[in-house]
Amino acid sequence: IKECTVYIKWCNNISGEVKKLSDAQKSITKKQHYLPKAYLRFFAHQERKKKKIYTYYCKEKIVRYVSIDDICHRPFLYEQKYQSLTESTEYILAPNKIENGFIDVEGEYVTLVNTLIQGVRENNIIILNDNEIGKIANFMSSLSFRHPIIVHVINSVSKINFRENFSDLEELQKLFPDVHESFFEAVFAQDSLSLYLKAFTYALA
Repeated sequence: IKECTVYIKWCNNISGEVKKLSDAQKSITKKQHYLPKAYLRFFAHQERKKKKIYTYYCKEKIVRYVSIDDICHRPFLYEQKYQSLTESTEYILAPNKIENGFIDVEGEYVTLVNTLIQGVRENNIIILNDNEIGKIANFMSSLSFRHPIIVHVINSVSKINFRENFSDLEELQKLFPDVHESFFEAVFAQDSLSLYLKAFTYALA
């Protein structure tokens, strides 16, 4: 079955170690930022070992001076969880895979912005080429699709598509009788989220 074969490959090619949620707390990035610190740091002030920024809290209608570590994030925002077939323990699929996928884009953005800042300080004219402009555009467009609401929508649509349109689930369960259905759903959702984030980012840029 072609679709089933492709799906098995997805399961086998998932990078990263599958860990129990309780164990993953120590090594996984819990605070996963939808507005990255790579962006926030350029608006922040250095306070001892932390960078802080004035932040307006809409619900409370109050301004606080807080660390950029503590704003614009959700716990395990980009992670997919699934259950064991024999126990109620939750597991995380490929911890930090999507979170780490932003590292290169963020690093390129920081390097280019630092170059521009240095040029202004030294009264030099910095002209970015098309490739460099594209890197900044990719980073800025990625911010639109990292928001928790967008991530939630993509995850919800992926899981609905899996349940309604994936016709070979029974075949997979025969091949992998010791694997909970939620694992295959998590693989599908993880792959979809990664694909959509990349596609939307480049399309908007």
